[in-house]
Amino acid sequence: MSHTILLVQKTTAASSKTYIECSSVAAAMDEVISMYEEYLKNKYPHKERIEFDVNEVLEMVYKLPDCAALV
Repeated sequence: MSHTILLVQKTTAASSKTYIECSSVAAAMDEVISMYEEYLKNKYPHKERIEFDVNEVLEMVYKLPDCAALV
């Protein structure tokens, strides 16, 4: 397992830059999925169940101004 730091900028505002320390690459990818799940919860607050696939998560990542993982 490799210590991983996930660097994320969610909007074009410099103030949206943040980082997340993770114990492994897998944990960092879980964080990315959690970010997408949180986005969906905010977008569809009244839905009890929302399904998505990995392509939708990747689409979100590609649209971020910046996202990188340091391993």
